[in-house]
Amino acid sequence: MRTSNDVVSCYAIGMKVVFLDFDGVVSTDAQRLKAAKQRLAAHEHLCRPLVQRVNRIVDATGAHVVVSTNWRIEYSKDALEQILRNAGATFPLLSTTPTSRPPQAPSSSHITESYPTRGHEIEAWLEGCGEMVDAFVILDDLPRNEFDHFGRQHLITTDPTIGLTDVGVQRAIRMLMMEGRGFARQTSILVP
Repeated sequence: MRTSNDVVSCYAIGMKVVFLDFDGVVSTDAQRLKAAKQRLAAHEHLCRPLVQRVNRIVDATGAHVVVSTNWRIEYSKDALEQILRNAGATFPLLSTTPTSRPPQAPSSSHITESYPTRGHEIEAWLEGCGEMVDAFVILDDLPRNEFDHFGRQHLITTDPTIGLTDVGVQRAIRMLMMEGRGFARQTSILVP
């Protein structure tokens, strides 16, 4: 769980970033229901072919993956990375976005900042990286209004019954390869 003093992990100037939601992107509604009914392991909630589509984006662009899913509230970055690997991911996770949502576990530390939408959580992560990010794409099934302040040029909205499609993969690759169109702002390295 990230606290207000955590440092955002930025890799290099000009990096490309994929903000990855799980539910509705690499897991469909049907897969989640099946996994819940059968009490399957966490990685079995994810669809291997959908995870492989994220692999294609990363392989084609050299992008780094930042987890923005609500799963980050329950699982650590390392656990999320293992869940993805068990579902066929070939990429490491750079980090997770900050959250103000209370964790399920009562022993976790509390977050004092308030991010009203996932889009604001992503924005906080981006601000922590300043000019390091050259291009980014958000893969999510949440309504577009969660991300209004970014505009459509950074968002691939998925249908939760289908997940990430081949068309979405191609759009994400095109978005990430358009250098100099990222969210570059000079800010401090600490997430508020």
